Amino acid sequence: MKLIGHLEYEEKVMKIGVIVAVYNGERFLLEQLESIANQSRKPDAIWIRDDGSTDQSKPLVQQFITDHPELCIHFIQGQNVGFKENFRLLLSEAYNKMDWIFLSDQDDRWDSDRILKMEKQIQKVDNMSAIASSFRFMNQKSEIYSIPLKQGWSNQNLIPRVISEFRLEPISVDELTFHNYFQGCAMAVHQSVAEEYLKINNPYLPHDWMLSLIAASKNELYFWNEPLFDYRIHADNTIGLPQSSRFEFFNRIKNMNTLYNRTIVIKQSKEVLETLEINYPELMTENRKQQLQFTKENLKLIEYKKIIPLIGQFSNPFYHQYKSKFGQIMDLIYCITH
Repeated sequence: MKLIGHLEYEEKVMKIGVIVAVYNGERFLLEQLESIANQSRKPDAIWIRDDGSTDQSKPLVQQFITDHPELCIHFIQGQNVGFKENFRLLLSEAYNKMDWIFLSDQDDRWDSDRILKMEKQIQKVDNMSAIASSFRFMNQKSEIYSIPLKQGWSNQNLIPRVISEFRLEPISVDELTFHNYFQGCAMAVHQSVAEEYLKINNPYLPHDWMLSLIAASKNELYFWNEPLFDYRIHADNTIGLPQSSRFEFFNRIKNMNTLYNRTIVIKQSKEVLETLEINYPELMTENRKQQLQFTKENLKLIEYKKIIPLIGQFSNPFYHQYKSKFGQIMDLIYCITH
């Protein structure tokens, strides 16, 4: 950290851009765009790409541009390529023009000082290349609501350890091999991370998980534990947070005994480890190789309902890191009942 005297951090002049992925977002789009326009620290440029919408998203964006001549806005009207490719194309437009890039969904709502507060955290650490903030849940009526919080977890049950409020905390690669801690809309990334993302071989992971992994691979990923935006949950979310629903417990009980729900966590972890193996072989320590081997074996045992070998895995420490005793028993019940 660079300090001036004992109180102030050295200021770094940086260009900050925002990218907004749009697809049939007319219902909530304007509220999010206005929250970006109303930032106390204005973005130096905004890129908006419409992914072939069939609703009124395009005229809404065009009117927003007209209403805000003070902002530098680039509007790209493209063909439908899906959310992951939409963000990739937006990053390709912005990465070589901005120092930092904030990712934005079309249906959230930013606090008016979100960019300013994130920028202040960026200023504090020399070796930071990606940062995410916490958030609040918002429903379809733009009302804030709360969910039951798990003991010992942070960031709305996304981070399985306690992080104090208003703390800037590094996040490691090891943590990301088990869970994706951040939605893309919570993140800002340095141009170097965006550039590497555009070059990397990423056959599996969503863009947010991959961006986090790139920064964490260099020990440059940080989490700022302050909610700085409202994350909207509704039926049309492209990617939502399953633990965000107030009725999530009942949905879990109903759907728990399915192959998808018994394997999704470990399947995603396997894909993260395989992505590391492809792109960062130097990071594949013996422990991570053993973790990858466990995921492959566990998935096969559940898929082919191998009851006795699955019970034999109950003593494996990796199993305990992925699932509770209850989760392991549910795996066994799935194999027995199917």
